[in-house]
Amino acid sequence: MNIVAEKKALRTEIHHQRAAVESHFKSDYDRRVCYELATLITERNCQVVHAYLPMGTEIDLSLIHI
Repeated sequence: MNIVAEKKALRTEIHHQRAAVESHFKSDYDRRVCYELATLITERNCQVVHAYLPMGTEIDLSLIHI
């Protein structure tokens, strides 16, 4: 298997794993990630943060409030 196919297979596997997580666990996890990220941003006095718009089962960053 070449690297492109391996990366595609890995992305597919991760997507399936995230989709299998129960919604209340996912919500709690998203909140914890956002809390830790907001804390890090504040502690380091970051002026610019690059982020993404989450799609599907990705971490919901809209929960970050700084």
